[in-house]
Amino acid sequence: MPVIKQHIDFSSTSTAVLDIGCGSGSWVMDMATEYPSTQFIGIDQLPLFPHDIRPANVTFKQADVLTGLPFEDNTFDFVQMRLFLLAFNRQQWLDALKEVHRVLKPGGFIQLAEPQLMDPGDDLIMDYTHKVKTVMEFNGFDAEVCDKLSILLEKTQFIPVENIRKAVPLNGHMLSNEFLYITDISVESCKPFLMEIHNMHSDDEFMELKRNYLESRKNTSESAFTYAVGQKPH
Repeated sequence: MPVIKQHIDFSSTSTAVLDIGCGSGSWVMDMATEYPSTQFIGIDQLPLFPHDIRPANVTFKQADVLTGLPFEDNTFDFVQMRLFLLAFNRQQWLDALKEVHRVLKPGGFIQLAEPQLMDPGDDLIMDYTHKVKTVMEFNGFDAEVCDKLSILLEKTQFIPVENIRKAVPLNGHMLSNEFLYITDISVESCKPFLMEIHNMHSDDEFMELKRNYLESRKNTSESAFTYAVGQKPH
């Protein structure tokens, strides 16, 4: 988070950070350990996060940004939101960002991170992504939202600060295991959506698809992510 670290003092006891869609809570736990003075809160629709063992400066809550965050206006200095490509349709992106705008302090920052759906890969990956893209577009989702993150920030009254695309190597790179873990969680969270696409009727069929897909991802050279940072005006 090089841009964020230029603007936010993570050593301050008054700094508050929110991770929306925190999943297992690994990012929150790592950051809380590195910055013990900062307060970190992770939320997710599913209670995948730790319930007992966690740093003293960490809180997890089960919540949904689309139904309203359980926080007062102007609460957080920094909000992170990642991997919502398959979770938000076009209108829900705007609704979620407006809610983030509400809970951010004036001058606070938001960081979005979304993958490029149509990465290069083998036949299984290309077939999978083509089917996903077709169904997404039919149901009002934006399969190319990674290219429009800064536009979405502008539409919801944020000031765009940075927009960069990074390639995450998947063959033996130090980030590959983390990426594949996130991919695993993302695929699992979209289970009903994916079972519909592939006309599946049992958990065994889904587990076989997931295993084959993750194995194919391991053999893919890289995956591209777009990171967009916005600031709430003072």
